[in-house]
Amino acid sequence: MNDPHVSSPTTGARASHLHAIAPHDSAGQQSRCMSRAHHAARSSLAGLAGFVPLARIERFAELASCAGLGVFALLLGVGCSGESNSVVADEPGAGGTSATGSGGNGQSAGSGNPSSGNAGSGLGGSLPATTGGADGVGIGATSGIGSGGTDSAGGGSASEGCAARTSFVLGAHITVGVSWPGTLGTAAGSGEFNLWNLYRVTVDGNAITTSISPCGSELPPLTFSALVGGGQSLIEIPTSVWDITDFPRFAGTGSIAGFEPGSAFGTQPAVSLVGLTMGDPSAAWPNSYTDVTTTDPDADGNPGITAIPASGDGFTSPPVSIIGPRVDQVNIVSRTATQLSGTFSSCTELSGSATLELFDNHVVGCRTVEGDACSDTQTDFVDSNRTVYEVEEGGTFTARILDEAATCADVRNLP
Repeated sequence: MNDPHVSSPTTGARASHLHAIAPHDSAGQQSRCMSRAHHAARSSLAGLAGFVPLARIERFAELASCAGLGVFALLLGVGCSGESNSVVADEPGAGGTSATGSGGNGQSAGSGNPSSGNAGSGLGGSLPATTGGADGVGIGATSGIGSGGTDSAGGGSASEGCAARTSFVLGAHITVGVSWPGTLGTAAGSGEFNLWNLYRVTVDGNAITTSISPCGSELPPLTFSALVGGGQSLIEIPTSVWDITDFPRFAGTGSIAGFEPGSAFGTQPAVSLVGLTMGDPSAAWPNSYTDVTTTDPDADGNPGITAIPASGDGFTSPPVSIIGPRVDQVNIVSRTATQLSGTFSSCTELSGSATLELFDNHVVGCRTVEGDACSDTQTDFVDSNRTVYEVEEGGTFTARILDEAATCADVRNLP
């Protein structure tokens, strides 16, 4: 936005216009003209004494005559510099608008609109309606030369708005409340599930298609029952997994009403399968890990993706039996389906509600702290005591349009 107290490039344009009206042939002629013009300007302004303080009139006459413009400068309502706000810089709002021919805001360079030119720096007084003209040479002019300037002469500028986009990259942080029942090895509980996704969005009218990259997740900790020794467990997926270049992406659709603040944005539920394949991604979730068709997206030779149980600060690893050893890594698969519905708060930021339509998982393998691969019986014990989440209502998301070259690391840095 232009500062109304800063001269604009149009100042030079006005000066050129004035030069065309009153050219000077020589320095001597200019000096004589300046003297006569000074006297003429003061005489002409004497008639305004009933409306404008005398000191201000004298100052205006001095400024007008110093350019050798005499009464032309008076009629045009500009000083020697050609700036519409150079005459009076005090008493803001002392004048009216150009609709009545009076001066505008004494401090601004004009805050009117192109059609009415209804504000300027004028004399700051109240002049008869006949003083202001509509031809660009009156005090209440509409051409931007007088005190009632247009946008080009420092008037109010229209909002530039938000640029329309045919494609963009969106990073989203999704937070959803979850709870889970107790099992033989774990206590019931509740907490927040955090999910970070990167959406590559293509816009076609009000419709969008998306390519979704999972960029990270954060599970709430769970508490082991006394039967297996108690303590808390927190399963963490290393960020390096999400940063793999060819990590799977998932297709989605949605809608967008625009990019201005208040414009609606929404996505339909999009299913993401991590570490497994399903003929119908929305079909019933398998009851056992043995029914899962696994993949190896992190390419470490183990089924699913490898997660690491947190240790220290009261955290302990899951056990493979009531009396057996614990594990130092687990191989998991998951299915999520998220839906977003929000509005833009700026050209690049939006927020709203988030729904987790699907949230399923299985443990498909593990490794004991001794470094041995878990047996089928041990894997089954860990999987049977995994956390089965129930999604609560009231999920939220915050999102931001990112640079085209943004990565999952950028998404995880979102608040």
